[in-house]
Formats: sequence, structure tokens, C-alpha cells
Amino acid sequence: MIPSKIHPIVKIPVIGALLCASLLHAENITVSPGTTTTAAGLDSAGLLVNGNTLYISDAGTTVLFDDHYGLAYLPPDQPQTLHPVTIEGLVHTGDGELELLERLDGNRYLLIYNIDGCSWAYEGRLDEATLTFHLQRVLCGTGALSNGVLQGIHYDKESNTYALAFSTAISPVQLYLLEPDGTLRQVTRERVLGIPAELLAPGEDASFISHDGLRVSARLYLPAPGLGFQGPRPVVFYIHGGPQGQERPDFTWFSMPLIQYLALN
Repeated sequence: MIPSKIHPIVKIPVIGALLCASLLHAENITVSPGTTTTAAGLDSAGLLVNGNTLYISDAGTTVLFDDHYGLAYLPPDQPQTLHPVTIEGLVHTGDGELELLERLDGNRYLLIYNIDGCSWAYEGRLDEATLTFHLQRVLCGTGALSNGVLQGIHYDKESNTYALAFSTAISPVQLYLLEPDGTLRQVTRERVLGIPAELLAPGEDASFISHDGLRVSARLYLPAPGLGFQGPRPVVFYIHGGPQGQERPDFTWFSMPLIQYLALN
């Protein structure tokens, strides 16, 4: 997996800004329910002031509670105690990691996951009383924005609209607009020149359990039915990734044209 920037969700009084800045680089921090650990899963964070409260939440995730990354909360009355935040409303299956948390507006946040190489994006809100993050909307991972990689996403506050850049194994990056009512509009028509899309291999999840019980993320690219291949075909194993990188269904990446060439032939 490609490691993401790691920061906690933090809400403290503005006067605690300096305390927070030192906390993020402290040697030890108390992790509920009472253990003390080195703050290796924390990094610097963006500062967002809202009234009398300072939010530190830009790209905020931590590995202190979950190796797949998760959210944490620093209460103002216990500035050296991290509490895990429960995330509810996930609809994806498979395995992967939380890549990004970004504040959109008010108490609305964007969460982006990499699940077995495919991108999932959600919009949600934090309930501070219960330390629960409620996902309320799937932005990427279903329909036309599935089985691929989110290359970029931007939220426009005035129009309440998202602009997304998304690629798959059979398509270069396309630009989309996601309207407030859920309407998705594709605004570009990039394509692979000279090869009909129906002859390319979109790929599918082929994750498996290794001999030692470890789950290994993998994808399988089969020749398209339109090519008319019959019977057994040669198999090419392309071993790549972990722990710092991963092969993903992304036509913009250098190896995908090679994968398509092999599937076509």
C-alpha cells in the first residue's frame, strides 16, 4: 500500500494551539484505555479555526489504533489522551487502508480509501459526543466511478459540487462532476486510440490467503470475451507491491499498457 500522510482529528481551544503543536511531536502520548505509546503514528497537521475552536484535521489519519489507518480524537480536557473514533457506514468490502481525511465545510469531511487497489471516497460527519464518524454519502467506488483509481477530487463550497479525476484499467483519466442531487456528469471523453474499450481487460479482484494465513491483494486480468479466445491460456504472474507500493487498475501507470498488451495477445 502507498502510505498516506498521518494526522489525528483534533479539537481543542484556540489557546491550546502551541500545546497541540508540541503534542504532535511529543515522545509519548496516552492512548485510551490507558496505555502509553510513542507518537510514531502522528505527524504535522493543517490548522482550521472555527469560532473558538481549533480543528486539526487536514489529511488526518493515524495507525495508533489500526494498522489499516483510522481516526483519533484529542479531547480538550485531556490533551495527551488519544481516543479512537469509530467509523460507521462503510459499504465497501475487501481490505486496504484509509488514505485521506479532509475537512470540506463545517463538520463535513471527505474520507478516501484504497481497497484492494480500488478507490473509495465517502462524505461524512463527526459526532463528538459518541466519537463516531458517520459516513453519509458514497462519492466514489460505485457505478461509473468503480474498479479504478481516484486521481484527484475537489469540493466547491458555493455549488456543493465535486470535481473528480478517475481512471481505470481500460480508460485514461476522465473528469467528472458530481452534483448535489447525486447526478454524475462525465465532462471528458479520453480513450485508448485504435483499440475498442470492449476488447480491453478491466481486471477483477483475485485476492487470496497465502500459506502463512496472510491475505494478499491481487488482481486478475483475463482476455475480453470479444477476443474469442477458447480453452486454457498462458498465465503471467506480475509480482509487485508492498509495503510501499501497489499495482492498481490505473491506465495512467506505466505497466497497465503492458498488461493490456498481454491480455490482447
